[in-house]
Parts: sequence; C-alpha cells; structure tokens
Amino acid sequence: MYDLIQKRDYFCPSRYISGRISEYDIRACNINMLKYYGMISDELYNYLSVIPKIDREIYIGNMMREDKKIYDTISKGIKEFKVKLASTNNIQDKEIVRIANDAVYVNRPIDLFTTVFDNIEFKQKGIYSSVVKLNKSTIIFLSKDMYGNSIVDVKGIGDNDVLHQNYMISIIVTVINTMEMSSAKDALALLNDIYKDYVSLKLDKGCYREFNSISMYKYKHSNYGAFYIEDINDIDISYNLYILRELWSIIMERSKIS
Repeated sequence: MYDLIQKRDYFCPSRYISGRISEYDIRACNINMLKYYGMISDELYNYLSVIPKIDREIYIGNMMREDKKIYDTISKGIKEFKVKLASTNNIQDKEIVRIANDAVYVNRPIDLFTTVFDNIEFKQKGIYSSVVKLNKSTIIFLSKDMYGNSIVDVKGIGDNDVLHQNYMISIIVTVINTMEMSSAKDALALLNDIYKDYVSLKLDKGCYREFNSISMYKYKHSNYGAFYIEDINDIDISYNLYILRELWSIIMERSKIS
C-alpha cells in the first residue's frame, strides 16, 4: 500500500471501473507544504494564498529554480501526506483507482473520514460513478446530476474537451451509458453501427478530430495536422478509429463478466 500510494502517476489494472469514485486533491498543495515544513513565512503564505493560482504557480516555480530544496520539500510532503491519508482511512490497494501526483481517486461507497492533517487538506473535488481508460493518457470520468444528465471529466486532453463535446465525447458517453443502463450486448450493437458510419465517413467532421491534447485533424499520408480541414476525405481517421476499437475491447471484456 505505502509503495503504491506514493506513486506520482498510477491507474489501476482495469480499464473500466464503476462504483463511487471520489477524487481527493491537496488544497493549494505547494504553499501548504512549504508552510507545514517552515519553508515560507506566514506573511508570504498569506500573500500567496490570495493571488490568482497562475501567479502563485509562477512564484513557486521561480522559487524552485533558485532553490532545489523547495521542489524536494513539496515532493516529499506529497508522499508523506498521501501515506497519512491512506493509513488513517485504511485505504486498500483495490480501492485506489488513480493517483496523479497530489490527487488520489478512491472507490469507496462512503467519504473518507479523515482528510485534514494540520494545515494539509485533501479536498473532495469530485465524485464519479464510473471511469474508462481509453489509452495511456486519456481517461474519462462519468457521473450524473440530480436530473440524470451526464457529467463528464476528461483527463489527458487539456482544455480541448469543448472541441470534442458533441463528437467523440458524446459517442463514448452514449456507449458507456448504454452498457450501464441496458447491457453490454446493446452497447456493442450501438458501437458497431457507429464504427461502420465512422469508417464510411458518415459522421460529423468533428468526430474525426484526433481525441488527444493536440486535437487537430491529421492529413492522410502526412505528419501534418490542421485545426480545420475543408474536405473530410483528406483526413487520416486512424487515431479515433483506435479509440473506438479500444472502447469495443473494453465493452467486450464487460460482456464476458456480466
């Protein structure tokens, strides 16, 4: 457990998880770690607490460049307090869905009881009902609001999720919802129809924008991409085709379990 919880980057072996997945992030991690270990004064802490996050990160980044101990202290503190979080709440290996530096995702039917240690607070940032990992960098967390509408949090594509909202994200969410609310068989049938339309270039052009952090259209037989392409026939469709195949593989695994 202690080796696992200290990792900077981890995702559980399963590509699809359902349950009650809570995301806990260390609030204002950098300055709170520096305050806890006495690396900054109360005055500087108070100042950094009220300025915009981007300005705070720039300030701390400059401190790191001037003094390596700043980075080492923050890094050491993150590991130490993730261990405290796990030991105090008796978090088991099988409950850990994801670790992203100072964030821990725990699959547990209730909230963690203890999330504050001195001035270090693990803030519950989100609660999700399922998560699907499509490749090494792209992970989608799903939940629903009180009206049954899907809430989607995509990791690995930066701020480009808006470009995919009505396209690849909509496809993936619809297929996952079909599996969860109906059956894996129905989800596979739906995905099969989508796949046929995709390779036949019958879907909206936005479905062919690569579902990654670059989020560009890639030209056929070329390493070049563009933010806009006029003719859909010029697009290399292989990247999102791989995503659809991965989704198919995940649903197939679920069909064998259910």
